[in-house]
Amino acid sequence: MLRTQPVAVGDVDDILHQLDKQKGVLRELEQKKPQLDELLHTAESLKGTENRQQLHGKVTALREHWDEANARVLQRKAQLDAMLGDSQKYEARRRDADAWLTRMESRLAGMAPPGHTADVLEMQLREQKSFHAEVHQYKHQIELFGQMTQRLIAVYRNDDTTRIKRATEAINHRYNELNNSIVARGKALHSAVSSLQNFDRSLEKFVAWLSEAESMLDAAERDPHLLKGSEGCYLLRRTSKKLNSYLF
Repeated sequence: MLRTQPVAVGDVDDILHQLDKQKGVLRELEQKKPQLDELLHTAESLKGTENRQQLHGKVTALREHWDEANARVLQRKAQLDAMLGDSQKYEARRRDADAWLTRMESRLAGMAPPGHTADVLEMQLREQKSFHAEVHQYKHQIELFGQMTQRLIAVYRNDDTTRIKRATEAINHRYNELNNSIVARGKALHSAVSSLQNFDRSLEKFVAWLSEAESMLDAAERDPHLLKGSEGCYLLRRTSKKLNSYLF
């Protein structure tokens, strides 16, 4: 009985090598077929009934064995032909995903850190939203690629599917890392916007206080007696405390 050698699904070179072997076995079987037919004809032409029956039985068993071997090789060859086509499609999808991920990873790596002004942050947030949407849209392709992998694993379960399992896991890992990095960048941008808004509010309060202090000083210049006495000391202490809170 012919032993079926497992093949690495997704490895086009390995599949082609095994196909060549199957074709070689088929050629050998075809070369032996005329000899088998001749033996069968000889057994039929023997006159001795007892010898004829014994030889005919042996030749018939040999022919059945040839038919079984030929059928098994043809079946395996057909399976390898299908595997070759599936593996080529898989590799094409894997390369597409790899190229897309490489482009997205490069774009992310080239993005500047969060800016320090409102206009820059606004532009970066628009870029972030568009980029994240593009990556999220490609998720469907990643899922289809995973489904293709699972189908090949099921169809060729008697062969070696380690190669496509690892390749698909690597693609999934890269996509998840890319998505997580984009989410982290989004949080950093929103944090920068929040910090800028807090700074703007603090600045507005400082400007309001400064205006108040300037008014007090203007009034004191016009009437120096305002800074004398307990009320004047209170105003100076309050002004000093506010100044310290903004500076420190």
